[in-house]
Amino acid sequence: VQMKMGIALHPALLVKENQIFTLCCFFAVLFIVPFSVVCCCLRGSNVSSHGVSAETLKIFNACINLEVTAEDTVGLLAASAEERRQLCMDARRTFEAMAL
Repeated sequence: VQMKMGIALHPALLVKENQIFTLCCFFAVLFIVPFSVVCCCLRGSNVSSHGVSAETLKIFNACINLEVTAEDTVGLLAASAEERRQLCMDARRTFEAMAL
C-alpha cells in the first residue's frame, strides 16, 4: 500500500528552485512571529495598570514626601519618564491640564 501526502501550497512554491526560499519563509514565520509577540508582551509589562511607567512610579516614590510643595509638581512632571520621552511634544497642553 502506497500513500501520498499533499501540501496545500501554490505550485510555484513547490518548484525545486524555490524550495530554499519556501523553507526560509516557513522558518521565519515559525520563529520570528512568536518572538515578536513575546518581545511586545515583555516590553508592555513595564507599564502599570493605570498606564504609568514603572520608572515614573519609582521616581515619584523616591521624591514625594511631606516637604513637597505645589511648586515642585512641574519638576516632578519633568522627571517622569513619559514626559522625557515626548521631548518634541508641546508641553503647553500638559501644563494647562495641571492648572485645572
